[in-house]
Amino acid sequence: MKKTIENLTMAFVWESQARNRYDLYAKVAKKEWYVQIANIFMETALQEKQHAKWFWNMLQEMKKEEWYDIDPAENDGASIINVPTSTDSRFWDTLINLKTAMEWENEEYSKLYPEFAKTAEEEWYPQFAKRIRSIMVAEMHHEERFKKLYEQVKAETVFKKEENIERVCMECGYVHRWKEAPDLCPSCDHPTGHYIRKCEEY
Repeated sequence: MKKTIENLTMAFVWESQARNRYDLYAKVAKKEWYVQIANIFMETALQEKQHAKWFWNMLQEMKKEEWYDIDPAENDGASIINVPTSTDSRFWDTLINLKTAMEWENEEYSKLYPEFAKTAEEEWYPQFAKRIRSIMVAEMHHEERFKKLYEQVKAETVFKKEENIERVCMECGYVHRWKEAPDLCPSCDHPTGHYIRKCEEY
């Protein structure tokens, strides 16, 4: 059996787990009133679902070309065992969850998927290699975003800046200009966690 089959199966499992993990992280963030971060986790979860879909599609394409049955379930156990591990896999708080997310994303785009793409090329699947490298770009963006959020949560600057900035209430659209977000939105009474920095380009 070609190595690419195993790699695609493992990637499908990782992306599926990432999707569920980010959903759980979103719930933790929302409880801690990091509403924007919760939304970003949920958005990323949907993007990981897309990655899983494409790894699955590539497996099905191999199944058609190779003239034998490919059952990803046969490799699921090994895939789960070999999933990248973090320093702490428990859902403690948003700070730890962001750090864990950074570690996973980095592991994927810097170590795992480059090898998967190389193997796909060696086994005459250049179209798979191209797709995997494109997914790597997305994972790099995920890590970049998680890193920025991690640094702000750690420094406690999510809702407090050194300079005046414009923030928008995600619930009603009220715009507030000050160093700190208000405790309650004067327009709709939603608390600080519903404010995001205003940065709109169209």
